[in-house]
Parts: sequence; structure tokens; C-alpha cells
Amino acid sequence: MNKRKLQDMRGFILRLSPPPIHRDDDGTELPRRDDDWIARECEPNRMTLAHISGFYRYPMFYDRAIEFLNADLHYRPSTKQGILRLKVQVVVTGDGLVTEEPIRPLRAM
Repeated sequence: MNKRKLQDMRGFILRLSPPPIHRDDDGTELPRRDDDWIARECEPNRMTLAHISGFYRYPMFYDRAIEFLNADLHYRPSTKQGILRLKVQVVVTGDGLVTEEPIRPLRAM
């Protein structure tokens, strides 16, 4: 994805794809949910995404993004919002640490 476009995304409300994995203090995976994140600081090589609650922060290097898709996330029409597709899986731990892992392959049903 174009680095310049990512640098211009400060203030955008984003839904991450794939959705972040949330784990409790014991490491047990919690049910998936689509949380929104806000693009905060945009530096030369990375941007900081802040969870909508304000509690979690994810410093994301620009090369982790595949593409941005405009989408209506049910905020005001003037709000810049959409889906940010990632090459990595974001993981939020019980103690608030945000990390990333390689994306898991899909399992056959």
C-alpha cells in the first residue's frame, strides 16, 4: 500500500481485517469482535493506531498494510472511515499489550 496514503490517514477511524484476536490473562482466546481503531501519530515509517476505547495502542509499520477500503462504519458521513487490510494478525493480550503474529491459515470445515 502507498506509504504516503497511510501517512495522510491521521484521524481516520479504521476497522482492522483480519479482526484482532483478544486473549485473557491466561492466554485463552476470547470471542472475535470488530473493534474500531483511530489512526493517531503518523511517523515516517509507522503509524500508531489507538483502540476506540483509548486503552490499547498498536504501533504499526506501514509495510503491514495491504490496502484501505472505504466503508460506512456508522459514524458521521464527514468522518473518514474504512477497513484497513493487514498482512499480520493483531493480538491484544489481557494486560493490554498489543502485538502481531503471522496470519493463520484457514482451517477446512
